[in-house]
Amino acid sequence: MSSFKGLEPLDDTLENLKKCQLTILEMYGEPKLVDIREIRDLCHSYEFTICGVTGMWGTTGAESDRILLTSNKSTFNKTLEYIKSCVLMCSVLGGNLFNICIFNDNSYPQIDTNHRIFPDYLKKRFLSKIVRPIKEVSRFARDYGVNLLIEPLNRYSTPICNMATDALFLANAIEEDNIGILLDTFHMNIEEASMTQTIEDSQYLLKHMHVSDNNRKMPGLGHIDFGEIINSLNKVKFDGILSFEPYLFSKDYQKELSQGVDVLTKLG
Repeated sequence: MSSFKGLEPLDDTLENLKKCQLTILEMYGEPKLVDIREIRDLCHSYEFTICGVTGMWGTTGAESDRILLTSNKSTFNKTLEYIKSCVLMCSVLGGNLFNICIFNDNSYPQIDTNHRIFPDYLKKRFLSKIVRPIKEVSRFARDYGVNLLIEPLNRYSTPICNMATDALFLANAIEEDNIGILLDTFHMNIEEASMTQTIEDSQYLLKHMHVSDNNRKMPGLGHIDFGEIINSLNKVKFDGILSFEPYLFSKDYQKELSQGVDVLTKLG
């Protein structure tokens, strides 16, 4: 639902999504800006199930206080509180998934903000700093039946956790049963040498997928081979959910949405 945030009234979006034969939603994580129970009831009135909440992560605007790699204690504590508030939101909505993205600010001078590729040992040094706090917040999430999923983003978002190997390192270091990873085909297309091999290497911790094409449009409207991706997911017996996450700039989105649904449905 982050793709539709601010585009139109929620009930209009739900009516359109119903026409596209979608049945499961992933709500955007802005618990302070929405009436959570009203959203839950409205989604249920259209017979949608909510699988989880998408974290609205970043370093600018309203998202600037959602940074885990920072020496600013106030920002760090606000980030942990944000995670907890989204866990509670997820629980009320009846979902069980929330993703964590690893952003940084300039308080660490060693971090290059020009998107330079970091060596693995340096990534691990920084990621190790947040193992304990995420472990603690994961125990909070477990009490509400919510899984926390580490999502790697491409280098133009963060130099620290931009490959599946980075997310796997962090998830394995945290070592809690409600910690996993989330892979996003848009980011994978930029960073991974092989999407299929990445899926196979991640299979034991892979609990959710975000899908869009290389141009952030719906599957089938770019050059990513979703046939290979679906085959790999079937090979590892993935039983999670594929959540569409395209960029939408117009209210006239039903055709592209239906095309993307059709592409993945035919691939089965």
